[in-house]
Amino acid sequence: MIDNYKRYRGVVVPMASPFKKNGNPDRQSTGRMLDFLLDNNTIPFILGTTGEGTSPSLRSREEFVSILLAHRRKGIPTIAGIIGLSHADTITEANKYIMLGLDAVVVTLPNYYMLNDRQILQYFKSLSERIQGNMILYNIPKTIHMSIPLEVIEQLCKVQNIIGIKDSEYDEARLEHSLKLWKDRTDFFHLTGVNKLMVKGLMLGSRGVVPSTGNFAPGLYSDIFKCCLENKEKEAEDLLERSQEYCDVYQANRSLASSLAALKLILAEMGLCERFVLPPLIECSNADAEEILLNYQKIVKL
Repeated sequence: MIDNYKRYRGVVVPMASPFKKNGNPDRQSTGRMLDFLLDNNTIPFILGTTGEGTSPSLRSREEFVSILLAHRRKGIPTIAGIIGLSHADTITEANKYIMLGLDAVVVTLPNYYMLNDRQILQYFKSLSERIQGNMILYNIPKTIHMSIPLEVIEQLCKVQNIIGIKDSEYDEARLEHSLKLWKDRTDFFHLTGVNKLMVKGLMLGSRGVVPSTGNFAPGLYSDIFKCCLENKEKEAEDLLERSQEYCDVYQANRSLASSLAALKLILAEMGLCERFVLPPLIECSNADAEEILLNYQKIVKL
Protein backbone atom coordinates (compact mmCIF):
# COMPACT_ATOMS: atom_id res chain seq x y z
CA MET A 1 0.00 0.00 0.00
CA ILE A 2 2.95 2.34 0.58
CA ASP A 3 3.64 1.97 -3.15
CA ASN A 4 0.23 3.43 -4.04
CA TYR A 5 0.77 6.27 -1.56
CA LYS A 6 3.87 7.33 -3.49
CA ARG A 7 2.98 6.46 -7.08
CA TYR A 8 -0.33 8.31 -7.22
CA ARG A 9 1.07 11.47 -5.68
CA GLY A 10 1.41 14.68 -7.69
CA VAL A 11 -0.35 16.30 -10.63
CA VAL A 12 -2.81 13.97 -12.35
CA VAL A 13 -3.97 15.50 -15.64
CA PRO A 14 -7.39 14.42 -16.96
CA MET A 15 -6.26 14.26 -20.56
CA ALA A 16 -8.37 15.40 -23.48
CA SER A 17 -8.99 12.58 -25.96
CA PRO A 18 -7.62 13.29 -29.47
CA PHE A 19 -9.94 12.22 -32.30
CA LYS A 20 -9.72 12.17 -36.05
CA LYS A 21 -12.40 13.85 -38.13
CA ASN A 22 -14.19 10.50 -38.51
CA GLY A 23 -14.41 10.16 -34.71
CA ASN A 24 -11.80 7.44 -34.33
CA PRO A 25 -8.91 7.82 -31.86
CA ASP A 26 -5.97 9.78 -33.26
CA ARG A 27 -3.09 7.52 -32.22
CA GLN A 28 -0.32 9.93 -33.21
CA SER A 29 -1.84 12.89 -31.36
CA THR A 30 -2.66 10.76 -28.32
CA GLY A 31 0.95 9.64 -28.09
CA ARG A 32 2.13 13.22 -28.50
CA MET A 33 -0.13 14.42 -25.69
CA LEU A 34 0.89 11.59 -23.38
CA ASP A 35 4.57 12.37 -23.92
CA PHE A 36 3.92 16.10 -23.36
CA LEU A 37 2.25 15.42 -20.02
CA LEU A 38 4.82 12.87 -18.91
CA ASP A 39 7.70 15.17 -19.88
CA ASN A 40 6.18 17.79 -17.57
CA ASN A 41 6.21 15.48 -14.54
CA THR A 42 2.48 14.78 -14.50
CA ILE A 43 0.40 11.60 -14.48
CA PRO A 44 -1.98 11.27 -17.46
CA PHE A 45 -5.52 10.14 -16.63
CA ILE A 46 -7.44 9.15 -19.75
CA LEU A 47 -11.18 8.85 -20.47
CA GLY A 48 -12.34 11.05 -17.64
CA THR A 49 -14.77 13.96 -17.91
CA THR A 50 -12.25 16.13 -19.77
CA GLY A 51 -11.50 13.16 -22.00
CA GLU A 52 -15.16 12.91 -23.11
CA GLY A 53 -15.16 9.53 -21.38
CA THR A 54 -18.82 8.72 -22.02
CA SER A 55 -18.66 9.43 -25.78
CA PRO A 56 -16.17 7.02 -27.43
CA SER A 57 -17.26 3.53 -28.40
CA LEU A 58 -16.03 0.57 -26.34
CA ARG A 59 -13.61 -0.24 -29.15
CA SER A 60 -12.25 3.32 -29.17
CA ARG A 61 -11.86 3.36 -25.40
CA GLU A 62 -9.87 0.15 -25.53
CA GLU A 63 -7.66 1.70 -28.21
CA PHE A 64 -6.95 4.72 -26.01
CA VAL A 65 -5.99 2.38 -23.17
CA SER A 66 -3.63 0.48 -25.46
CA ILE A 67 -1.95 3.75 -26.53
CA LEU A 68 -1.55 4.79 -22.89
CA LEU A 69 0.05 1.45 -22.03
CA ALA A 70 2.39 1.72 -25.02
CA HIS A 71 3.63 5.07 -23.67
CA ARG A 72 3.87 4.10 -20.01
CA ARG A 73 7.00 5.08 -18.10
CA LYS A 74 8.59 3.40 -15.12
CA GLY A 75 7.08 4.45 -11.82
CA ILE A 76 4.15 6.35 -13.38
CA PRO A 77 0.75 4.71 -12.85
CA THR A 78 -1.59 4.18 -15.79
CA ILE A 79 -5.16 5.34 -15.06
CA ALA A 80 -8.37 5.32 -17.11
CA GLY A 81 -11.93 6.31 -16.32
CA ILE A 82 -15.02 4.16 -16.79
CA ILE A 83 -18.16 6.29 -16.85
CA GLY A 84 -21.35 4.45 -17.68
CA LEU A 85 -24.78 3.28 -16.61
CA SER A 86 -24.33 -0.49 -16.84
CA HIS A 87 -22.96 -2.25 -13.78
CA ALA A 88 -22.10 -5.36 -15.80
CA ASP A 89 -20.37 -3.42 -18.60
CA THR A 90 -18.36 -1.41 -16.06
CA ILE A 91 -17.03 -4.64 -14.55
CA THR A 92 -16.27 -6.18 -17.95
CA GLU A 93 -14.51 -3.06 -19.22
CA ALA A 94 -12.51 -2.58 -16.02
CA ASN A 95 -11.28 -6.16 -15.95
CA LYS A 96 -10.32 -6.04 -19.63
CA TYR A 97 -8.15 -2.95 -19.06
CA ILE A 98 -6.59 -4.39 -15.92
CA MET A 99 -5.81 -7.61 -17.80
CA LEU A 100 -4.09 -5.49 -20.48
CA GLY A 101 -1.90 -3.95 -17.77
CA LEU A 102 -3.72 -0.84 -16.52
CA ASP A 103 -2.85 0.05 -12.92
CA ALA A 104 -6.21 1.51 -11.84
CA VAL A 105 -9.70 2.34 -13.07
CA VAL A 106 -11.57 5.47 -11.98
CA VAL A 107 -15.28 4.82 -11.43
CA THR A 108 -18.29 7.09 -10.96
CA LEU A 109 -21.86 6.47 -9.93
CA PRO A 110 -24.34 5.82 -12.76
CA ASN A 111 -26.26 9.06 -13.22
CA TYR A 112 -29.78 7.97 -14.21
CA TYR A 113 -31.39 7.17 -10.85
CA MET A 114 -30.98 9.25 -7.71
CA LEU A 115 -29.49 6.90 -5.13
CA ASN A 116 -29.56 6.89 -1.34
CA ASP A 117 -26.53 6.25 0.85
CA ARG A 118 -27.18 2.51 1.13
CA GLN A 119 -27.52 2.14 -2.63
CA ILE A 120 -24.32 4.12 -3.27
CA LEU A 121 -22.40 2.01 -0.77
CA GLN A 122 -23.66 -1.25 -2.23
CA TYR A 123 -22.96 -0.15 -5.82
CA PHE A 124 -19.28 0.52 -5.19
CA LYS A 125 -18.88 -2.51 -2.93
CA SER A 126 -20.34 -4.70 -5.64
CA LEU A 127 -17.89 -3.28 -8.17
CA SER A 128 -14.97 -3.81 -5.80
CA GLU A 129 -15.89 -7.47 -5.36
CA ARG A 130 -15.90 -8.09 -9.11
CA ILE A 131 -13.21 -5.77 -10.46
CA GLN A 132 -9.90 -7.59 -10.26
CA GLY A 133 -7.64 -4.61 -9.67
CA ASN A 134 -7.36 -1.15 -8.17
CA MET A 135 -10.33 1.24 -8.12
CA ILE A 136 -10.31 5.00 -7.57
CA LEU A 137 -13.65 6.59 -6.66
CA TYR A 138 -14.66 9.72 -8.59
CA ASN A 139 -17.01 12.24 -6.98
CA ILE A 140 -18.28 14.77 -9.54
CA PRO A 141 -21.75 16.11 -8.74
CA LYS A 142 -21.54 18.56 -11.65
CA THR A 143 -22.17 15.74 -14.13
CA ILE A 144 -23.44 12.84 -12.00
CA HIS A 145 -25.86 15.08 -10.04
CA MET A 146 -25.16 13.15 -6.84
CA SER A 147 -22.46 13.47 -4.22
CA ILE A 148 -20.83 10.44 -2.61
CA PRO A 149 -21.32 11.10 1.13
CA LEU A 150 -18.16 11.14 3.23
CA GLU A 151 -19.71 8.59 5.58
CA VAL A 152 -20.05 6.20 2.64
CA ILE A 153 -16.48 6.84 1.47
CA GLU A 154 -15.26 6.20 5.01
CA GLN A 155 -16.68 2.67 4.73
CA LEU A 156 -15.47 2.13 1.18
CA CYS A 157 -11.91 3.27 1.90
CA LYS A 158 -11.44 0.17 4.07
CA VAL A 159 -11.98 -2.09 1.05
CA GLN A 160 -8.60 -3.39 -0.10
CA ASN A 161 -8.80 -2.57 -3.81
CA ILE A 162 -10.42 0.88 -3.36
CA ILE A 163 -7.23 2.88 -3.14
CA GLY A 164 -8.30 6.52 -3.44
CA ILE A 165 -10.79 9.19 -4.42
CA LYS A 166 -10.74 12.04 -6.88
CA ASP A 167 -13.12 14.63 -5.43
CA SER A 168 -14.36 17.36 -7.78
CA GLU A 169 -17.02 18.80 -5.48
CA TYR A 170 -16.59 22.51 -4.77
CA ASP A 171 -17.14 22.42 -1.02
CA GLU A 172 -14.42 23.68 1.34
CA ALA A 173 -15.98 22.14 4.44
CA ARG A 174 -16.11 18.77 2.71
CA LEU A 175 -12.46 19.11 1.67
CA GLU A 176 -11.38 19.92 5.22
CA HIS A 177 -13.38 17.04 6.71
CA SER A 178 -12.08 14.61 4.06
CA LEU A 179 -8.48 15.37 4.84
CA LYS A 180 -8.98 15.14 8.59
CA LEU A 181 -10.17 11.61 7.92
CA TRP A 182 -7.63 10.46 5.33
CA LYS A 183 -4.53 12.64 5.19
CA ASP A 184 -2.46 10.20 7.24
CA ARG A 185 -3.61 7.06 5.45
CA THR A 186 -0.99 5.18 3.45
CA ASP A 187 -3.52 2.81 1.87
CA PHE A 188 -6.07 5.37 0.62
CA PHE A 189 -5.35 8.73 -1.02
CA HIS A 190 -7.31 11.90 -1.75
CA LEU A 191 -6.94 13.93 -4.95
CA THR A 192 -8.36 17.47 -5.20
CA GLY A 193 -10.25 18.08 -8.43
CA VAL A 194 -11.42 21.70 -8.02
CA ASN A 195 -8.92 24.27 -9.28
CA LYS A 196 -9.67 26.95 -6.67
CA LEU A 197 -9.23 24.44 -3.82
CA MET A 198 -5.99 22.85 -5.00
CA VAL A 199 -3.50 24.71 -2.83
CA LYS A 200 -5.72 24.37 0.22
CA GLY A 201 -6.13 20.66 -0.48
CA LEU A 202 -2.40 20.06 -0.86
CA MET A 203 -1.54 22.04 2.25
CA LEU A 204 -4.09 20.03 4.25
CA GLY A 205 -2.72 16.70 3.05
CA SER A 206 -4.31 15.84 -0.29
CA ARG A 207 -1.94 13.57 -2.24
CA GLY A 208 -2.40 15.43 -5.50
CA VAL A 209 -4.47 17.59 -7.82
CA VAL A 210 -6.41 16.83 -10.99
CA PRO A 211 -6.51 19.98 -13.18
CA SER A 212 -8.10 19.92 -16.64
CA THR A 213 -6.07 23.06 -17.45
CA GLY A 214 -3.00 20.89 -16.96
CA ASN A 215 -3.64 19.71 -20.52
CA PHE A 216 -1.97 22.85 -21.85
CA ALA A 217 -0.20 24.20 -18.73
CA PRO A 218 1.14 21.09 -16.95
CA GLY A 219 4.34 22.78 -15.82
CA LEU A 220 2.39 25.42 -13.94
CA TYR A 221 0.65 22.78 -11.83
CA SER A 222 3.91 20.90 -11.28
CA ASP A 223 5.30 24.15 -9.85
CA ILE A 224 2.23 24.56 -7.60
CA PHE A 225 2.68 21.04 -6.30
CA LYS A 226 6.39 21.60 -5.67
CA CYS A 227 5.72 24.82 -3.75
CA CYS A 228 3.20 23.04 -1.54
CA LEU A 229 5.67 20.24 -0.85
CA GLU A 230 8.16 22.89 0.27
CA ASN A 231 5.51 24.68 2.41
CA LYS A 232 5.74 27.77 0.21
CA GLU A 233 2.03 28.48 0.46
CA LYS A 234 2.17 32.13 -0.66
CA GLU A 235 4.12 31.22 -3.81
CA ALA A 236 1.69 28.37 -4.47
CA GLU A 237 -1.32 30.68 -4.09
CA ASP A 238 0.24 33.18 -6.51
CA LEU A 239 0.75 30.39 -9.06
CA LEU A 240 -2.81 29.15 -8.47
CA GLU A 241 -4.12 32.64 -9.19
CA ARG A 242 -2.16 32.54 -12.43
CA SER A 243 -3.62 29.12 -13.24
CA GLN A 244 -7.13 30.50 -12.78
CA GLU A 245 -6.41 33.00 -15.55
CA TYR A 246 -5.54 30.05 -17.81
CA CYS A 247 -8.77 28.31 -16.76
CA ASP A 248 -10.83 31.38 -17.58
CA VAL A 249 -9.57 31.44 -21.17
CA TYR A 250 -11.71 28.44 -22.04
CA GLN A 251 -14.07 28.01 -19.08
CA ALA A 252 -15.37 31.48 -18.19
CA ASN A 253 -19.05 31.98 -19.15
CA ARG A 254 -19.16 28.54 -20.79
CA SER A 255 -20.88 25.32 -19.86
CA LEU A 256 -18.73 22.27 -19.28
CA ALA A 257 -19.74 20.94 -22.72
CA SER A 258 -18.67 24.18 -24.42
CA SER A 259 -15.47 24.48 -22.40
CA LEU A 260 -14.24 21.05 -23.55
CA ALA A 261 -14.54 22.11 -27.19
CA ALA A 262 -12.68 25.32 -26.31
CA LEU A 263 -9.93 23.31 -24.61
CA LYS A 264 -9.50 21.21 -27.76
CA LEU A 265 -9.16 24.42 -29.75
CA ILE A 266 -6.24 25.54 -27.56
CA LEU A 267 -4.59 22.14 -27.82
CA ALA A 268 -4.91 22.32 -31.60
CA GLU A 269 -3.30 25.76 -31.54
CA MET A 270 -0.38 24.21 -29.63
CA GLY A 271 -0.06 21.46 -32.23
CA LEU A 272 -0.91 18.70 -29.74
CA CYS A 273 -4.12 17.40 -31.34
CA GLU A 274 -6.97 18.36 -33.65
CA ARG A 275 -10.02 20.26 -32.44
CA PHE A 276 -12.49 17.45 -33.14
CA VAL A 277 -14.97 16.46 -30.41
CA LEU A 278 -17.56 13.70 -30.35
CA PRO A 279 -21.35 14.12 -30.19
CA PRO A 280 -23.14 15.43 -28.24
CA LEU A 281 -20.36 18.06 -28.14
CA ILE A 282 -19.77 20.32 -31.12
CA GLU A 283 -16.77 22.40 -32.15
CA CYS A 284 -16.53 26.09 -31.31
CA SER A 285 -18.09 28.53 -33.74
CA ASN A 286 -15.67 30.66 -35.75
CA ALA A 287 -16.49 33.76 -33.71
CA ASP A 288 -16.03 31.93 -30.41
CA ALA A 289 -12.81 30.33 -31.65
CA GLU A 290 -11.39 33.73 -32.58
CA GLU A 291 -12.11 35.10 -29.10
CA ILE A 292 -10.67 32.05 -27.32
CA LEU A 293 -7.44 32.08 -29.30
CA LEU A 294 -7.03 35.83 -28.85
CA ASN A 295 -7.39 35.46 -25.07
CA TYR A 296 -5.07 32.46 -25.08
CA GLN A 297 -2.37 34.42 -26.89
CA LYS A 298 -2.73 37.25 -24.38
CA ILE A 299 -2.35 34.97 -21.39
CA VAL A 300 0.73 33.12 -22.69
CA LYS A 301 2.46 36.44 -23.37
CA LEU A 302 2.02 37.70 -19.79
